[in-house]
Amino acid sequence: METSNTNNNFLDYISKLFTPSCIVYSTEEVKRIIQKNNLSPAEFLRPFGNFSGYNINFSFGERFTINIKNFRIDFHDSDKFKTYNSSLFNEALDLVVAYNTPDWDYKQVI
Repeated sequence: METSNTNNNFLDYISKLFTPSCIVYSTEEVKRIIQKNNLSPAEFLRPFGNFSGYNINFSFGERFTINIKNFRIDFHDSDKFKTYNSSLFNEALDLVVAYNTPDWDYKQVI
């Protein structure tokens, strides 16, 4: 039973680690309207990014499909991010992609 819990915790961790994120930009008017319900724009959208109970299929070519259970998208308010230097951002993004690139080539699977 312990192995099952460990596997589930590991899969949850991997799922959260690779969850796509979306930065939410909104006008002051939208923020004012949503604030009436004590929500930020990202909090307002968060329920729409949770696909628990659904299996999402991503296809690469005609023969290779990945099935992801409990897929979700994280939403973050743009106000919580500082302005950035685009060259530093691009360097950081390149490092993240290089570090997380799988060892296999999906074109060989097709």
